[in-house]
Amino acid sequence: MFIWKKEFETGIEAIDNQHKKLIDIAARLYDLVKLDENVDCYDDITELLRELLDYTKYHFEYEEKLFGEKEYPVRDTFKHIGEHKIFVMEIEKTLNKNIDDNQRKVTKELIVFLTDWLINHILKIDMKYVDYIL
Repeated sequence: MFIWKKEFETGIEAIDNQHKKLIDIAARLYDLVKLDENVDCYDDITELLRELLDYTKYHFEYEEKLFGEKEYPVRDTFKHIGEHKIFVMEIEKTLNKNIDDNQRKVTKELIVFLTDWLINHILKIDMKYVDYIL
């Protein structure tokens, strides 16, 4: 799931490099949340979530700038950008939770959701606009 493959390439070097980095961050997060329940790695998870948040914002801004420059269909653009905003809000919500022993399972499930969403967004949604921004 977190291995870059040729079929994921958009043909836009900057976007492909950004997607590779996002997949790398997602893979590291996924590995941490799959550790044994007794391993306290929430400081590492928090650090990676912050890295994911910062880099995701950078990537989305870059991508959205291309939408404006390359005449991507307006209706699709609003939907796509809306998904970006929801994803950023989910990361922020996760970061703002006070993680105690009772919340660990829920937090791990949310992080798995975030990593899955990110991979699906890159591989399914982003590939739909490639023709417009090449």
